[in-house]
Amino acid sequence: MTPAPGSPWRSGTTVARLRSRTGRAPGTRGRRVPVPPGGVTLGAVCTGSAIVAALAAGAGLVTLVAARRRPEPPACDLDRLIVRYGYQFACTIDPHGVILAVAPSRGAEVVRRGWREFALPAETRRIDRALEVGRTGLRGTTYSGWIATADGSLRWVDVHIWLDRGRSAAGPVVVAAGRDVTEERLRGIERVLRLTRELELAATTDPLTGLLNRRGLAQAQVRTWAATAATGRALSMLVVDIDHFKDFNDALGHASGDRVLVAIAAAIRSGPCREIGVPARYGGEEFVVLLPGIGADDARAVAEQLVRRVRRLDIGHPGRRGGSVTVTVGVATVYPRTGTPDDGQLFCAADSALFVAKRRGRDRVGVHT
Repeated sequence: MTPAPGSPWRSGTTVARLRSRTGRAPGTRGRRVPVPPGGVTLGAVCTGSAIVAALAAGAGLVTLVAARRRPEPPACDLDRLIVRYGYQFACTIDPHGVILAVAPSRGAEVVRRGWREFALPAETRRIDRALEVGRTGLRGTTYSGWIATADGSLRWVDVHIWLDRGRSAAGPVVVAAGRDVTEERLRGIERVLRLTRELELAATTDPLTGLLNRRGLAQAQVRTWAATAATGRALSMLVVDIDHFKDFNDALGHASGDRVLVAIAAAIRSGPCREIGVPARYGGEEFVVLLPGIGADDARAVAEQLVRRVRRLDIGHPGRRGGSVTVTVGVATVYPRTGTPDDGQLFCAADSALFVAKRRGRDRVGVHT
């Protein structure tokens, strides 16, 4: 019989003797003797005609020497696992969720207890899914989250989960080994919170003057409106505008204009506004001050004090012969009601008072009536 091209089997009556140690036949040049489809090794004398006869009889390839079955490997050594890979803890869990063994030994009080005793209700489903993936044996998986310890404290752990080579009577066992990263996690959370606060501050603060920007003012106004409505007290607003500021910028440039804005912002922050007010830069050369709990008369007094303070700064204004930088202030007061949101009428009233004061000559206070 002539073998098919590429066939690994020799023809004729030539004896293919297998070496007992290497399992290789003469003439194979170090290659293994091919394993037939039955998954066993041909380990005795065969001829091509004998194989053909066996196939004709429907018996398949003749198994002359059965392959040895590999013994079941021992269960995972948890202590050695911790030492070798640097884990801080390890345990084995059976299909029913019972902890079979644990390392280090000081955690022995959890043996024969179910893992669900140490899982937070919100985390149970995630842990169960991770264990199920580990039992398949196809690949390992991980779990990162909070667990409760035997003493009741909460710890954040990073755990690797995989199928153990050992077996229990109930079925496949998984190994869960990991590290306590609670301190690292808390530091990370603190960093995130700090960055969040910094971003919120940056989003609500005017970078030039350090006052609240328009967005920060809107948030502050919602809070002060609700607070004064709850107490039945008044809420006043000052709208402050730098007189002839465009002429100042045109004459001396924007850098000088920025210095004036910073100086006016400092004047607004000082005095009564610092103690009772919520100052903000509304935009351009316009500022707003919220005065919660302050009535119309007191608000007007605060505004007049601000006008005098800016005048005393004595910042020369090149667009006004012999003059200095001044401000005009509009004042308005309301009594917020609970359940009635601010619809912008307070700002409109103060802005209207500012417009009237400017028509009367600037460097003064106008009050909405």
